[in-house]
Amino acid sequence: MKLNRIVILIGIIGAGVLYLNSALALVVYTTLYEKLQYTELIAVGTITQKKVKSDKTYYRFRVEDVIHGNLPESSISIMTRGGRTSWVEDEAHYEAGETYLVFLCQNRGHYRTILNTPSLPFPDFQLVREAVEPLLELTKEQEPMARFQKLSGMLKSDNHRVVESAIVELGKLWELSSESFRLRKAIQATVPELIHLLQIGWYQNRLNAISTLNEIGGSEAITTIRAVFDGNLLDTLSPSLRNHMRGCAATALGRMRAYQSEDALIAAMSNRDEKMDVRRSAMFALGQLNSVKAIPYLEDVLEDAEDVDYPHFQSEIRDVMNRIIASKETTKRHAQLLKDSSPQVRYNAVEALAKYPSREVIEPLILLLADESIEVRTAATYTLWSWKYPEIPVRLGKLAQTSDITIAGTAVFSLAFHWGEEVDPEIIYQYLNQELRQLTGPPYYGTDVVINIIYLLGEIGTATSLKVLKEAKQHTHPAVREEAEKAIGKIVQTQTQR
Repeated sequence: MKLNRIVILIGIIGAGVLYLNSALALVVYTTLYEKLQYTELIAVGTITQKKVKSDKTYYRFRVEDVIHGNLPESSISIMTRGGRTSWVEDEAHYEAGETYLVFLCQNRGHYRTILNTPSLPFPDFQLVREAVEPLLELTKEQEPMARFQKLSGMLKSDNHRVVESAIVELGKLWELSSESFRLRKAIQATVPELIHLLQIGWYQNRLNAISTLNEIGGSEAITTIRAVFDGNLLDTLSPSLRNHMRGCAATALGRMRAYQSEDALIAAMSNRDEKMDVRRSAMFALGQLNSVKAIPYLEDVLEDAEDVDYPHFQSEIRDVMNRIIASKETTKRHAQLLKDSSPQVRYNAVEALAKYPSREVIEPLILLLADESIEVRTAATYTLWSWKYPEIPVRLGKLAQTSDITIAGTAVFSLAFHWGEEVDPEIIYQYLNQELRQLTGPPYYGTDVVINIIYLLGEIGTATSLKVLKEAKQHTHPAVREEAEKAIGKIVQTQTQR
């Protein structure tokens, strides 16, 4: 169906930020998929009547084609806020006789469009239909692994609105993947595709790719985002968009704890010839890195900031400096408490240090992986992972082969599950067999480590895993038997689905 003029009016709860690039492609930072979750009717039609009241306007909309939803009649009423005596800026505004594509939800007997978007010349209605249909299918799928399979396929779509939603939803799925090793490994396998989209994709999809790569992390993602920050991979963009992407890359480097980029971030922040959005993003990234090295440079920038035409720059510099100084003081104070005799004090110290990454505390935290308290061990494991220092997985790899079975098991689990590192399966099986032989009688403080490793074997799902799990199922400890049975069931279910 060809339309002379289509205005897309998207019915969602809440608002979005619009960006219009040089090719007149509409980029809505609230993705099309997110809008569809609040949409009851997607249709094309013509406004046949318009009645303006004092504070509301009513339209009669003749429906000519329906993409989604049930339509009880061929003509519906649409109500918008604003009329003769009032004007609501974010509301939709229609003109009689014009044809529109509308995304609507019902409210008190009328259909409503909540977010209005610019008028654009859509040459073919089929473009919209192609974007909506796979996204509607995605709304029906909630099982994480099946959802991933759909998103993985959507990344390869020729429709950039489908790809946009896939990238964003993949990032959200990663946030929910902490309980599934298989899902995390599957999502990590999409990193090359995300890097490809970052290099050549639609502009909004390039930004979304940075955001999702930031969530997933890993050396390959950091290297690519660092290349963007250095100004590479951006040849096809205008200078303003190039600077915007470099600023987003700087922010991501800070969130990813890319400490190897510290010097580059300091250089960008200190360079008066850099655009302000790049300088500010680099400065905030240094704050996230708690870069003590950056303090003298921040002081120099603060002295020069009076000449900078940006009203809040000085206060922002002071905020970042205060954060770094507070980080240093907190690290010094709480590091001493990691050896306290009270498990609760040790736990509280780890939780406090988690907010302020410091290389000085890596070794004391690693020692806590053998702590007698499961709460302290868990907190230390998650803190080390969240810091993302590149030397941590190297250190854990050495610990995985230590004679201390509890610390070896914790290291193996953290490496495989949190860091996504490829761990030699023989190390896992050797560890578990040793531990199972020791685990007799009532639970002791290493029981949770065994349970975690059994869970991990179920996620890995190889034939060797199944053999070890069947042996574990015969163990005298009830918790071991129960977890082994669950893990075996998961492997069998996965093999059946394949």
